[in-house]
Amino acid sequence: MKILFFFLIIIFTVFRTPNYYTQIDSVTWKRFEMLGKGINSQGWLTHIFNTNTSGYIEYAEADFQQMSQYGFNHVRLKVDYAHWLDTTTNITDSTILLYTDTAISYCLNNNLITVLDYYNWSWDEVMLNSNNYIQTSQILGEQWKNIAERYKDYPSDSLLYEIYNEPGGVNHTEMRIAFKTIIDSIRTVDTVHTIIVWGQVDDYTLLEDENIILTLHFYEPHFFANQGKTFGNNIFNTTGVPFPYDSLTMPTQSPLDTGAYLLNLYNNYPNKGTVAYVENWIQGLKSHADSLNVPLYMGEFGCTNRSPEEGMMNYIRTIREAFETHNMPWAIFNWKNKNDSFFSIFNCDGCFDTDSLFTDSTNYTILCALGLDSCNNFTSQNDWKLTANQIILFPNPAADHFSLDLNYSNIVEVRLYDISGKLMFMHDYHKGQKIDVSQLQNGLYYIKTIVNKNHFSSKLIKY
Repeated sequence: MKILFFFLIIIFTVFRTPNYYTQIDSVTWKRFEMLGKGINSQGWLTHIFNTNTSGYIEYAEADFQQMSQYGFNHVRLKVDYAHWLDTTTNITDSTILLYTDTAISYCLNNNLITVLDYYNWSWDEVMLNSNNYIQTSQILGEQWKNIAERYKDYPSDSLLYEIYNEPGGVNHTEMRIAFKTIIDSIRTVDTVHTIIVWGQVDDYTLLEDENIILTLHFYEPHFFANQGKTFGNNIFNTTGVPFPYDSLTMPTQSPLDTGAYLLNLYNNYPNKGTVAYVENWIQGLKSHADSLNVPLYMGEFGCTNRSPEEGMMNYIRTIREAFETHNMPWAIFNWKNKNDSFFSIFNCDGCFDTDSLFTDSTNYTILCALGLDSCNNFTSQNDWKLTANQIILFPNPAADHFSLDLNYSNIVEVRLYDISGKLMFMHDYHKGQKIDVSQLQNGLYYIKTIVNKNHFSSKLIKY
């Protein structure tokens, strides 16, 4: 997910009907199916050029061990190779290559397939655009040739090359011409590894390669997936947007959301914020891919951490189930993030703590929404019997204070968040206590109660 190119940009002329079919190799189809369920890794090798930046997050092998234990099959390893390329010599700095070696070894050690994704920032010198795509694709081709030379002997079922992330500066024909240059360069040293290309090329058959997979990213409907996003070309200030749409809980649009684009998204959300809308989008993509007999991998989907937790679970589950209904491998965005990068499966700053997995009010974790085998293992502890419906806030609505009615006598932790997801306070709660909310502004708040490392969510109305 590029900071300046975030939205799904798909029209149903994504692929032009080809004059002839390139028969995708059966081995490629097998690798496509093996991808299964995946996770993105932005924040590490996308930011390693400056570890002092707010978006940088350190990864260690423990991260990859946890990914594997949760049940992910692959990691989309996002690497900003562009930053480390000397365009005068076409030499890639060995620093990023050694980091990549380490990351791939972490995947191999933990039975994770690596999708090696070429990521770049808008300020990188080798960004494709309509003015430079011929020259730049030659530079990228030479860099990818060197990368492929380095990894050509790695297990081809465990490593795939994604040659360019979200190419937003070229049209469909220019994209295909640039990609063919890069693919042809790779194939001079490596004819075995599967190559993943962005799915908006005008005619994939003209790439003349039988060992390719097409990819797209899915963030529809935008008004839900992007709520609270504070970076990029459009700032989404409205938060608390439910999925599916619910007129009773739908917030009024933030006055900071200005311009026709955001106003239209808000006004159209009752029609787009539905399960049917999402399923129809994905059905359309799959039908078109099937008409071309080409594998289509969904390399990113997800929503911001500013989404209501119940809505987040509904949204992720809906998309994941639609992908799997159509046998489309996927990768959720993102493993962990921090500061202004609000896409993560963890409700914490830069961590991957199981206790901080996003969880709704029924103790249903994001692992369950993703259909991972670890769902039941990490949903609840066996040494206590408290269930979500035993936690009751009263009075609710509350004017000055509220208490918890729960069948549990020990100290529990209570956290109160405003609708933007900002933590207002934490409180160690003893049974029978009153929690003061008299200084809070009127409105809706989210209460997270933590008991024996289990998280329960509730809503409180302050008036």
